Amino acid sequence: MTEEFKFELLENGLDFILSGLNYVSRQDSKSDLKYGILHICSGIELIIKERLKREHWSLIFHNIENANEELLISCEFKSVDLRNCLQRLKNICNISINENDEKHLIDFRNKRNKLEHFGINDSWEGILSSSARVVSIILDFISNELEPEYFDPIEEEHFKELREKISYFDELVELRMDSLKEDLESAEKDGLFTTECPICYQDTLILGDSQTSCLFCNYKAEPEDAARLWISTHMKINEYMIVKDGGDYPLYLCPECDNNTLVDSEKYICFACGNHWDISTLDNCLDCNRLYILRDDEPPFCYDCIEYKSTKD
Repeated sequence: MTEEFKFELLENGLDFILSGLNYVSRQDSKSDLKYGILHICSGIELIIKERLKREHWSLIFHNIENANEELLISCEFKSVDLRNCLQRLKNICNISINENDEKHLIDFRNKRNKLEHFGINDSWEGILSSSARVVSIILDFISNELEPEYFDPIEEEHFKELREKISYFDELVELRMDSLKEDLESAEKDGLFTTECPICYQDTLILGDSQTSCLFCNYKAEPEDAARLWISTHMKINEYMIVKDGGDYPLYLCPECDNNTLVDSEKYICFACGNHWDISTLDNCLDCNRLYILRDDEPPFCYDCIEYKSTKD
């Protein structure tokens, strides 16, 4: 007689994440890293859906108005995606989600989507770091929202194994960061600016060199390409959509190096020369609208426009 094959949402989610971490820890092949990302992402979504289901089973349907128990039992329905899962946790379940945690979860989901449909350019160090970050987030979520003290024996064993596994991952990330201390200190002494890498999420992306590069995961890119990826992942801004809707894409010509690499975030950061300014220290030229550095007792124009006016006079 064949044993019944059945997974509940929570057990399935924990199992997927464990499988994903096992794949990533092997680092034997590209396929291991691929399946690591796919399994971790699937597990995270299942665990979040478990919390929604505990609130009410209709919340795991993509269209709540189409929810019925017959479809739930047969599993013949489209389930809610991660972004909407997070919105329902906040708006319906009244669960507070850290903005940075939400960003990392969605970034990881986007990494999975790129892998499934287009392919990605990543490294073991990058996947190790991003996996450790999102799994740590979901472990806290489980502890706070899913009452692990009431898990059945299989769920309890999976949860214990998962905590042990992520401790190993955290140790690897810590060792890697320790090995980079001298390089980071050297970059700081050389006047180079460091920010969060859009690939591994560590504060090891070095700006102000000829090529933007991450010390942790070895991501390298031309400054403008790195700036655009950083805007997409860190600021959650899609250039096509924002321009289509008449908005301003936050990438400008740098007033110092003249490259199209100045990002307008909480401060202005140039991904080419590494210079950075508080928002209040730059303004738009009244003639050409280009950003320029505000200086006392100088007219409200950029140097190019000032020079042009002087030649005309």
